[in-house]
Amino acid sequence: MSVQRKDIRNQVVSIIKRAKTRAGDNVVPNRQKPPWEERLPAISVRAEDETVTESTQAQKEFKRVLSLAIEVHDKSTDEAELSDRLDDIADQIEDALFADYTLNDKINELNVQSVNVDFEEEGGNVFAALKIIFQATYYEYRPSDRFNQKLNDFNTADVKYDLADGDDDVMQAEDNIDMT
Repeated sequence: MSVQRKDIRNQVVSIIKRAKTRAGDNVVPNRQKPPWEERLPAISVRAEDETVTESTQAQKEFKRVLSLAIEVHDKSTDEAELSDRLDDIADQIEDALFADYTLNDKINELNVQSVNVDFEEEGGNVFAALKIIFQATYYEYRPSDRFNQKLNDFNTADVKYDLADGDDDVMQAEDNIDMT
């Protein structure tokens, strides 16, 4: 998983926690498993599929569209009340993310793709999971800046050019170019 995807996911977790939804600080990245039943409502944030297309060739720039799945889990004995609570939390999440739609300059664009709700009854309780899929668009260069930091600066070039057929081992043009 790329560092940028991890940064985006962690930024979404941070924004949702700051939004003070009904889930409070019970917001986790990935599929970490808090004791769901004891700590509901709970929110998980996952980076799912990502489509990648080449945007420019030199330096390689890629347009990446990341699917972010935000799942809200909750339970109640009343399905109508539970449905209303999930809708309220979903509205809070969308408001918080669109208030900072670049996720603190980590992405270029954020859109909602879909919302899905599943209910399941168990022992007098109704459990529900509301899943919101966001599309986060960002651009990434390859090689990354982390790679470029490992390279030495290009300060000098020793240039030799043979105008003949190359069999005589005589360079007809030579120069040492200082790039600083």
